[in-house]
Amino acid sequence: MQATGFVDASDGITCISQVKACVIGAGGKIDKEASQSVSNKVVIGDKFGTIQLFDAGRKLMLDKKALFEGGHPRQILNISSASVVWVDTKLTYLTVVARASPVIRILAFKHNENKLYHLYNLNVCPTLANPDNLDANPDQSYLDLPSEAKLSPDNAFLVVTSFNGEVKLFRMPAIINPTRESDEPVAANPATL
Repeated sequence: MQATGFVDASDGITCISQVKACVIGAGGKIDKEASQSVSNKVVIGDKFGTIQLFDAGRKLMLDKKALFEGGHPRQILNISSASVVWVDTKLTYLTVVARASPVIRILAFKHNENKLYHLYNLNVCPTLANPDNLDANPDQSYLDLPSEAKLSPDNAFLVVTSFNGEVKLFRMPAIINPTRESDEPVAANPATL
């Protein structure tokens, strides 16, 4: 992405999402001061399964995170965000939907740090065999896989739409410390959400 706003398609960019500037504070009130600091952030997904946090105001790439390791890169289809007040700072949660993957990745970054943390993996199709390699399944249909995920403004719920039009509503887990010792994601069980 250049300062003028043009995107070079040769970089493999498949999804661009502006971080929502609405920060929900205590009691569901909108925090207008925090909204200004995050409004210039853009999240970029590419065909290799990498997410990049970009500050359009400063024209600076802040962080980059590869979500798919082990030779199975997946194109990023959808990115959604929600910002909330947490302890003495603000957090922005991101949901990432990838092509041919039943797993939705949930990431977060603190507004004053701008480092992406991978928090959860949410398998929205737990009955599918071989979720990491769906091509190995005979007669595999991709209609049940997620095509879009949207976080509620207060980060309490996640709405997942599949390719067949089915809509699922999940309750999000409690906010955890994104700066914990390990960056290994927690496998969130949809039955407990």
